[in-house]
Amino acid sequence: TYYIAWDNRWSSSGFDFSLSETPINCPEGLPFTEDFENPNMFFACYNLEDVDNNGTAYRHQLIDLDGDGTDNVYITNGSTSNIAKDDWIYSPPINLTNGAEYTFSFKYNGADGSYPANENLEVLLLDAPSSTAEVLTSLFYESGIVLNGNFSQAESMATTQEITYTATATGT
Repeated sequence: TYYIAWDNRWSSSGFDFSLSETPINCPEGLPFTEDFENPNMFFACYNLEDVDNNGTAYRHQLIDLDGDGTDNVYITNGSTSNIAKDDWIYSPPINLTNGAEYTFSFKYNGADGSYPANENLEVLLLDAPSSTAEVLTSLFYESGIVLNGNFSQAESMATTQEITYTATATGT
């Protein structure tokens, strides 16, 4: 249930209001590719978990980091603190077939904002979208990630990973 509220703090004038709905179809099946260009896909299809309850979780951001006048899309987990974070982002379910080989490809970089980057990233296959779910396998782990290049080069200097995985069971 959602409630929409208006107040007349700025003006007592009337106004028109309309509400529209656009259905979002989350990806199903393979190949599965996500560039996060559509923010609605991020909000409708991905689950986020702020395990450390610090109020900072993954978010969809449009930022012109490289100064070319065009905003680029980033999924970030930034905060104005140097305290370690424990936040998770979960993809829509992906069905794999026992014995089939799959390639997972992604890019990442640290980003120095108010504090120097010293970050960790783990990519897991889980049996549910929860930090308490059973870990089926760890595909990738990197600690001590620092910013490659300068802040405006966060995307162009990002590290690309390709991980090959052979499924050990059929399922989601």
